[in-house]
Amino acid sequence: MRLKAEEVEAHLRRRGLAALYFVSGDEPLRRTEIVAAIRDAALAGGHAERVVLYADAGFDWQALRHHLDSPSLFSATRLIELRLGESGPGVQGSKAIIACAERPPTGDVVLITASGLDAKARQSAWYRALDKAGVLIETRPVSPAMLPRWIMERARRLGLTLEHEAAAFLSERVENNPLAANQEIEKLALSAPGGRIGLAELQGAIADNSRYDAFDLVAAALAGRLDQSLKVLRGLRAEAAEPVMILWAILRELRLACRLSWRSGRGEALEALFAEHHIWPARQGPLRDALKRHTSTGLWALLLLAGRAERGIKGIGERHDPWLALDEICMRLAGRG
Repeated sequence: MRLKAEEVEAHLRRRGLAALYFVSGDEPLRRTEIVAAIRDAALAGGHAERVVLYADAGFDWQALRHHLDSPSLFSATRLIELRLGESGPGVQGSKAIIACAERPPTGDVVLITASGLDAKARQSAWYRALDKAGVLIETRPVSPAMLPRWIMERARRLGLTLEHEAAAFLSERVENNPLAANQEIEKLALSAPGGRIGLAELQGAIADNSRYDAFDLVAAALAGRLDQSLKVLRGLRAEAAEPVMILWAILRELRLACRLSWRSGRGEALEALFAEHHIWPARQGPLRDALKRHTSTGLWALLLLAGRAERGIKGIGERHDPWLALDEICMRLAGRG
């Protein structure tokens, strides 16, 4: 069975838990929410024990079969989560997933998660086995054109009425990132519960709530202001900001800096590159500072570091303490390399 993301909650209410779920997609917020809904339903259904397996490089696929065949020590039934790495399950993993689909555990629930899949993965034997035996849910990115409507619907669920002009402004401010938009909506729900919010009210609320901002953090680090960047980072942590949202802001600027460094190194003028990428003057200064301090190789190394940290935070590959990883990235970005 295949479900759309918006159908999951109704499926869980009306039909209860299936034995096997596969949740994939490149939209992290919706994927996280779907996984959380399945976890909550599993707990409500008596699956008190939760086992999490990370199928990264070197994973022993016999461990999956062991958990499927072994009775729980703590509860009658379990939720067994398998998180696939970006490289896919490989030959041994494919066999293990097919065996799981063909012989699912009695009473337990298996939840397999992955980031977005390419066409080859969708044609694989393991994917077809999951499609035949389980419930497949794929999250799709929210397009920039649809994000204002998505923001309005999110606000409605939290009891807010967000006017279209305000939703369009918020969409532009977060540069079409649903995770960042959702964080702003949740802040609005706390500061103006049940309210109707137009453009002026939204702008005022954002100004009041933004003592610490991920974009300020990145600008300070790019400009080489280490003390300021670490101060903002501590403030974000104190305000319980989402590390993955902070990393998204860092990755966005690092990808841009890498492109600018490579192309300017080939003789292209920075002014022309800024115009091509629609980089307004306030962003140009910190980027210029970073390009003076860092070589292309150094920026690419930082981009890889931030990418690994993001995957670790999402449970893919080597796991990281998110705040330690952010400390290291900020210190290296604000320094020289």
